Amino acid sequence: MISYHSVLGNEMTGFIQFRKTCGFDCRELITVLNHLDSFLCSNSFKDKTLTEEMVLKWMKSLTVKPYTMRCYLKDLTHFSKHLNSLGIEAFIPERPKYKSDYTPYIFTEDEWVRIIEAADNLIIPRCPWSSIQMPLFVRLLYGCGLRVNETLNLLAEDVDIKKGVLLIRIAKKRKQRFVPMDSSLTLICKRYIRILQLKDENYLFRNKNGQKQNNDWAHNCFAHILNNAGIVFHRAKSNERGPCLHCLRHTFVLQSLKKSANNGRAFDETVPFLSTYLGHDSIRETDKYLNFSYELYEEAAEQVNAYTNELFPKVV
Repeated sequence: MISYHSVLGNEMTGFIQFRKTCGFDCRELITVLNHLDSFLCSNSFKDKTLTEEMVLKWMKSLTVKPYTMRCYLKDLTHFSKHLNSLGIEAFIPERPKYKSDYTPYIFTEDEWVRIIEAADNLIIPRCPWSSIQMPLFVRLLYGCGLRVNETLNLLAEDVDIKKGVLLIRIAKKRKQRFVPMDSSLTLICKRYIRILQLKDENYLFRNKNGQKQNNDWAHNCFAHILNNAGIVFHRAKSNERGPCLHCLRHTFVLQSLKKSANNGRAFDETVPFLSTYLGHDSIRETDKYLNFSYELYEEAAEQVNAYTNELFPKVV
């Protein structure tokens, strides 16, 4: 049971209970209200109000990245509106504009070949199932652009072998979507399910207890694969992301754009379709996936910039 001790403690508890009743995931909200409650207590605020001065002072006390601050203010806005509905004066802050400046790691075609070879020959004595599971796991991320958690949550019944389609039941923001696969990947899934004799209700990637494998398993196994593939990363810029499982999703985006261009499809026709395929709410959400290294993919990067400059308005 969460316990708050500030002057707005009862309202915080009530708001969390209300959001949970509505079916919302309250983990981030709880974190934000924990920070706010501690701040109000440490500054001995006694009046049941949340003024602009208090909010700005609380924001200055936080040591978080700009994107995290934007997320925190979203939750604070919901809480402030709740307070206002109760007749309690509460300031509603503006959420600052944010654009990620990090550059994802894009695997080259040669690196992908080495990753597949390393995955197909992976041996981890303390986790023997990984030798069977990781070859399919990395192929799904690269071949379908899936998120790591989406892949871990797959059940055997979510793989439609006849149609060559995956059902993503638990995606970001609780959405579902269908993801078509290439016929070669569909065949690999078919063989995998048959060899492991998976029932419909079984997780596609399960541990020895029958539960789904977790994030730590996936990232640790991929670290072994990268090491065996001889892929070493030397960070040149602070905003560069090193090679990781999620970078397979970024690589999928670039490869899809290149393939589409080679087939004669216009860039502005491809991006909306790709955005839907990835499970994004809007093309704005896809924007961060359209950032590539100029040194490696100059032509693709120029097309991306030309497209996004026309699509997204400038903020002066």
